[in-house]
Amino acid sequence: MAHNMDIGYISGEKGRTSVFKRKFRWTLSLGEYLGGAVGDEAVSQYMWYARVANRPTLTVEATPIDHLHEKHHISGKPVWETIGITIYDVKFDPEIGSASASELALHRWLNSVWQFTDSAQLSSANYAPFDMGDHNNEYKKDITLRMLDGHGGTMESWILSGAWPESTNWGDLDYSTSDTADVETTIRFDRAKFYPAEPSA
Repeated sequence: MAHNMDIGYISGEKGRTSVFKRKFRWTLSLGEYLGGAVGDEAVSQYMWYARVANRPTLTVEATPIDHLHEKHHISGKPVWETIGITIYDVKFDPEIGSASASELALHRWLNSVWQFTDSAQLSSANYAPFDMGDHNNEYKKDITLRMLDGHGGTMESWILSGAWPESTNWGDLDYSTSDTADVETTIRFDRAKFYPAEPSA
């Protein structure tokens, strides 16, 4: 029996409203404070000048059940893997404010995990030099990732809760290239929530 070789609804009359999600239509926001309703003005957010990011990866641990000659597996604990984010290293301009805050937001975040600089401008907490955050609300934040359509509408949202920078690489420098200076950071987070459109409280 021959099979229909058509791609189906995507190209037909019923597929006129089909929209492919595109890798270049997305935004990434870093919440200044942990908690609060999404969209709440009290939850200040920085829109990062991100160049590359990842959507979450979920791995479910497999628990082996051994019996005689066979090995079966049942599902165990779900684990959210780390994600990588690369941001343009844009210098913070106090006259512009948060619109140029990628660099400042990342440094403030890092300093809430471990206060490695004594600069009052970068400090995000009243830490002494080399203090570390203890409580979740001292250093963990929420990240919101949105996939957009061609009109700027939200097609998909992810909220990564309890996120913190596990490793940060300020990158190499090279006289022979005109590339931008970027910062690569690996983000560890506790859990992710998926929304098919705008996230809800």
